[in-house]
Amino acid sequence: MITMKSIMGAGKMSHMVARRFICIALFGAAMAAPVAHAQALDSVDVQARGDDAEIVMRFAAPILYLRHNPLKEGQSLRVYFRFVGVGAQEVDLTPYASRLRAFGPAPGARVSFPEPDGSVSVTFDEATRFSVRPNADGRSISVLIAGKPGG
Repeated sequence: MITMKSIMGAGKMSHMVARRFICIALFGAAMAAPVAHAQALDSVDVQARGDDAEIVMRFAAPILYLRHNPLKEGQSLRVYFRFVGVGAQEVDLTPYASRLRAFGPAPGARVSFPEPDGSVSVTFDEATRFSVRPNADGRSISVLIAGKPGG
């Protein structure tokens, strides 16, 4: 026999199932697009490379290195790139700024992204000789600083 109480109970049960389904769907959507929630410039680290130092800038999505300016030496460096591949449009461009301490031949520096022209800015505490290259992982760029002669 169908009563009003049994109809109300069935309605509550289907409402709970619908809530669970929505929660699971939202969780799955969040997990499917991790780039949408990751800061574009993920990390900046300084590492020793023998007598040299390497500043490694890691990004949350694949990138295509374009150019840098100036080419070999200066106190201020701009690195230009663009995000490529799946999820490139969803990259979070939240401003990133980091202060790097002097390390080996690398002077202290300030790294910030994005600049008005879309570049990464590296401002060294003193004029520095460097070279810039994209890394094979397609998600990072290195600034190599040669050790000082006799130092």
